[in-house]
Amino acid sequence: MKKLTIITVMLMVSAAAFGQNKFKFGVTAGVDLYENAWGTTGYNAGFIGELTFNNNVYGNASLLYLNLFDNGGYSGFLKLPVHAGYKLPIANKVSIIGEIGPHLGFELEDIDNRFNGGFGLKLGVDISKRFRIHVGEDWTFVSGGHYSQTIFGFAVFF
Repeated sequence: MKKLTIITVMLMVSAAAFGQNKFKFGVTAGVDLYENAWGTTGYNAGFIGELTFNNNVYGNASLLYLNLFDNGGYSGFLKLPVHAGYKLPIANKVSIIGEIGPHLGFELEDIDNRFNGGFGLKLGVDISKRFRIHVGEDWTFVSGGHYSQTIFGFAVFF
């Protein structure tokens, strides 16, 4: 997992350095609502890197810590979503964004079911190229089934 994160960041930085692409880095956080899972609510927090290929098309990768709350306590996860996105400008410094892509997960507590993967969609609004508010849906596949996660979040880019 650590190697994949390092490789992803290195690729984004090198592409930004040698092309006319723009790279930005930030922090992200949100609230998670789970369905068909062992937890019902939780939160996420982490880092995001985004590489813009032209004015409207971009790719991003995040490294997130997720915490699920349920009646029995909490569970911790690391998650690495990698998305392709499109920005639709609607006003001066305001764009609607849409993203799609896979994610990998690593559970920190459960030794038997450590790894999972899935697919996600996200819609949101970029304001002044620094702030993003989004809502998304992730579908995660684990041994013995799957669950969905609705995400309400924000990001701040530097």
